[in-house]
Amino acid sequence: MGKWWSLAALGVTMLHTGCGERQTPAPTKEAPVNTAAQATGIAGTNPSAALVIIGIYPPSAKAGDGFNKQKDGSSALGIKCENAMRSTAILLDGVKLPTDYGSPTFVSAIVPQSVVDTPGRHTVKLVDGSRQSSELRLEIKP
Repeated sequence: MGKWWSLAALGVTMLHTGCGERQTPAPTKEAPVNTAAQATGIAGTNPSAALVIIGIYPPSAKAGDGFNKQKDGSSALGIKCENAMRSTAILLDGVKLPTDYGSPTFVSAIVPQSVVDTPGRHTVKLVDGSRQSSELRLEIKP
């Protein structure tokens, strides 16, 4: 059975199923429509649309503290984006993480504990076939 978790900064509640399985949005109040693509219901269905990374949550954390903690103690990284598809993956320092699809505007993944525990700056981007987003940085502070 999945685990419920929330990213308060996004006002999003997701069901994280783990092990690279895809996730589905938790039952929540209907989110406001904020893009033309969302209004038409076609966001994320065009495989040639630009893959855009808007923000990562959190953008930084203290080493060893964890973030967006799951019930099993693992840490989850949430990504607000545009044009994600079920095949979109999160790359952390060039390594593909098992990525959970929430919607065309949200994906997430469990971050390896070695990253959570060690201070450093990490590159985060999205990939889907030949589409790649720009990079953002996740900073794990001492």
